[in-house]
Amino acid sequence: NGLCCSQYGFCGTTSQYCSRANGCQSN
Repeated sequence: NGLCCSQYGFCGTTSQYCSRANGCQSN
């Protein structure tokens, strides 16, 4: 469903969740 989760466990679909520069990984 395109959801990304940040290193802190918060999930969303915007770049703040999906940006690899923020240490995030897509599921």
